[in-house]
Amino acid sequence: MHVVFAFCLNNSIGGAERRLIRIYNEICSKNNDIKCDLIVVHGSDEDTIRSLFKQADCDLDNINNVYVFKKRIKSLRYILFSRKYNVIHFFRADRFNTALLLIGILTNKKRIYSVCVYPEAYNCLPPKNMLLTKLHLRLSNKVDLLYPKGRDFVSKYVRKEALSITPGTFTNLNTFKPQQKSQTIVFCASRLEDAKNPMLFIECINECKNIIRNSGYNVILLGKGKYEDDIKQFVNDNELTDIVYLAGYDKTSDYLPNANVFFSVQQLENYPSQSLAEATACGCYLIITDVGDSRRCADNSFAAFVNANTEELSQALISYIGYNDEKKKEIVSNAREFAEKNYMIEKSQLYYLNILRNIFKKDTSWLDRITDGFHKRREE
Repeated sequence: MHVVFAFCLNNSIGGAERRLIRIYNEICSKNNDIKCDLIVVHGSDEDTIRSLFKQADCDLDNINNVYVFKKRIKSLRYILFSRKYNVIHFFRADRFNTALLLIGILTNKKRIYSVCVYPEAYNCLPPKNMLLTKLHLRLSNKVDLLYPKGRDFVSKYVRKEALSITPGTFTNLNTFKPQQKSQTIVFCASRLEDAKNPMLFIECINECKNIIRNSGYNVILLGKGKYEDDIKQFVNDNELTDIVYLAGYDKTSDYLPNANVFFSVQQLENYPSQSLAEATACGCYLIITDVGDSRRCADNSFAAFVNANTEELSQALISYIGYNDEKKKEIVSNAREFAEKNYMIEKSQLYYLNILRNIFKKDTSWLDRITDGFHKRREE
């Protein structure tokens, strides 16, 4: 079986890409009959892309090939005329992936659509975008839904046997593990966009800056994107440069093992954030906006679930800073124990392997009966 996982890349690798690349690398390491190629569309060369994967802690040792195309049309043409792929795997319902979907139908390749962008699962994109989502749901052989709360919407457009729910998230427990804590507070978002609430975070830091400063803590903000310049300006205007370090897009494994506190303040959903899983494995205290399925990510023994406002966020941080050393060590232990119990990759690896093994069983959908018949007659 030969799988192609294709996606367009901006200037950073997000959680969805990281999760699926890690899964395929694991599957291919243990199953010689399965090969996976990555097709990345980006205006750069392969060396640059591989450095981005390295920054994202993505191991590519067992990925069959990585192809980098500067133009979308070239990547689509390659997939269209390549006869080696049996399965096309994609996420996000956009125009590029709509073309991938149609190529899969035309060339009789099985289509796996991972719904791992929560506005798609929660039906909260603009109507035109939701039309594309519904098209992907209807025409894919398998729909892999990351968000359990999205089942009510997604199941309206997917046959029961074609829909399954991803079993949580995972991380590399060997790479991400507690080290000597260095009085550090971390916020991480691969893309500094509205959904991640980076301005809310930095406003919270400003709210309690004197306590942070007097307690000897420092703040690291990881990520690039829309709000990068606004955050820099805010840090300068509010004289935070002595305690706030803007690290840009960098390896989380260089920061989280030594961090004490990790913030995840997304607007609609923090579950199942890769960065949250990494921070948990590193024994961080988590301050999380209490939205969606966020309580699946942690428990109260090492996390604070709060409303999305600066007062509650800053109060949660102040409370942690005031804990004694024994309490802080207990938090590290509780977080690590939770990660070891819940964030092992084996469950997810088996889940996706079963999808690949089962996707070639006889498909009874009207579309596949028609396309199978068409391709059979063409071969005759």
